[in-house]
This record gives sequence, C-alpha cells and structure tokens, in this order.
Amino acid sequence: LGLLLDGRAAPFTRLDGPAQDRVLESWRDSRFVLRRAGYHALRRLCLAVYYGDERSWPAIHYGGPPDVNGFQDDSKAGTPEWIAAQDQKAGAP
Repeated sequence: LGLLLDGRAAPFTRLDGPAQDRVLESWRDSRFVLRRAGYHALRRLCLAVYYGDERSWPAIHYGGPPDVNGFQDDSKAGTPEWIAAQDQKAGAP
C-alpha cells in the first residue's frame, strides 16, 4: 500500500517514528484532496479512540460523563400529554 500511495517500499508499521511522522505530514500537507482527507479521517479516528478510553481521562483531568439519573426526561415537554401531566401535578381541573 505504501508503494502505491507514497512510493515507498516499506510498510508504514515498519518505519521508525520520525519516518512515520514524515509520512503523516506529507499526507496532511498533500496537494491531493483525497490524501489530505485520509489523513484527517485517520486523525479523527485516533483521537476518538484515545479520548473514548476511560484510561486517558485522568491525564486530561476529565471526570467522565455526568450522571443523568437525577435529571428529568423533558423530551416530551410541550406536548399535550406533558401539559396534561403538569396540570394534574399542579391540581388543575
């Protein structure tokens, strides 16, 4: 794949760190839209996987998602059923 996309014979995973950085930078800065899009898709995937893993949260001082068990479900707010329930709670006739 490297030979086809970048003209290099060695697979990306067999390159050392600095060489991998140069490949990614060349994709990021490429004049070809498809190559730049590939770089950004790969970058977003890596970020999503990293930040989605609870083990990374302490390093960024993130306590995790909020506990929503105490919140009221307001997805039906304003509907006739919701208004009737509110009226009933308030003791309206």
